[in-house]
Amino acid sequence: MKIGIFGIVLALNFTMRLALVKILSLALFAFPLFGKAEKTRWQFPFYGKTVTVNIPNELIDFSFPENNLDYILVSRNLNEIHKLKLNETIDELRQQSKVFSLDNIGYFQLLKYFSASCFPKQTNNFRKAIVWYGLRQGGVDAVLGGNTAYFNLFVRMENSPDGGFAITHQGKKYVSASVDKIQYASLEIYRLQLMQDSAAEALQLDMYNTPLLGHTIKSKTRTFSYGNQTFTLNTKYNSDVVNYLNDLPSFRIGSYLYTLTPSEEAQKSMDDSLEIWLKNKTYGEKLTFILALVQNAFPYKADADYRKSEKRNFVEQTMADEYIDCEDKAALFCYLVNKYLGAETVMLYSKSATHVCCAIELPEKAPGFTFKYFGKPYLVCEPAFEGLKPGETELTKDEIMHLEVFN
Repeated sequence: MKIGIFGIVLALNFTMRLALVKILSLALFAFPLFGKAEKTRWQFPFYGKTVTVNIPNELIDFSFPENNLDYILVSRNLNEIHKLKLNETIDELRQQSKVFSLDNIGYFQLLKYFSASCFPKQTNNFRKAIVWYGLRQGGVDAVLGGNTAYFNLFVRMENSPDGGFAITHQGKKYVSASVDKIQYASLEIYRLQLMQDSAAEALQLDMYNTPLLGHTIKSKTRTFSYGNQTFTLNTKYNSDVVNYLNDLPSFRIGSYLYTLTPSEEAQKSMDDSLEIWLKNKTYGEKLTFILALVQNAFPYKADADYRKSEKRNFVEQTMADEYIDCEDKAALFCYLVNKYLGAETVMLYSKSATHVCCAIELPEKAPGFTFKYFGKPYLVCEPAFEGLKPGETELTKDEIMHLEVFN
């Protein structure tokens, strides 16, 4: 939303306008509001929050080419953007990022929202350049690459995402910030000379920190049977956090999927039921109950059956989704076992079976286990297959021997 002072002036009657003009004339004499230093306040939404920033007016009307790019043309435009004091606007965004408790992946999301919301009439190339500038100014390792027919932003990431187009520059791997199907044989790396050595950090997910975003709480009721009883699980989730997580890249399987702390509402909604249901049960009975809950209360459907691409859920997203697949169930099970049993877990991937399950670490003298990992006994659990008990699996012995372990 653009807030311009002339929009206010036109809404006033003639007498009020005349008085306001006199006041503005005096103000202009003491504090220049127009000319090269003029800025406009803009507001844009960000997952249930509103962000306000000051943008140099020259930047709003800046022209950045869409086609026929070359190194000299891009470098000249990047230097012109830098001269317009964009760094002051970026500093405001970096401060806002701290208020929202964003990691640098969240800061990347904030820059994307900023460029899309505040420069809707500019070219895509301009918006990519703005995000690149903000990342570099924030100490994140990013490059702009392209040729006469192609221009894109590439970022170095600590947590490797699935898919996408990657390039290698100066011995480091950079991932495309947008979906790319065509890999161009020759890409030129564009950069602003004075910033080329200023950024060193890769984008990295802070798995122990949930952003402080909006507070739109929604609920979902799930029922499941266990033994001779029917249980009703009323789960809650923060839809602003869910939307934020949905917009992150699809990361590879790893413990961060269940280590990232869900919202307080999501945690409490699980606690309210599970603390009662698990009371007075033995360790083994608790494990079996949690496994049955994940198997039955959260309906299974493979992403390929109803999504355009693979999606890997954090626990908060699982609370919101109607269906989840094997890795989502495995992540949820690991989270619940960590929380309510205090047990260590690993996620397991079978390439031959294209299947994800998990395993729970057992005491050293446990009577039965599926395999040992770093000398510790682990018991396989199958959250995606209804009816299977802890230790039961549909994987063959050979598939178990070739499992990929993620912890």
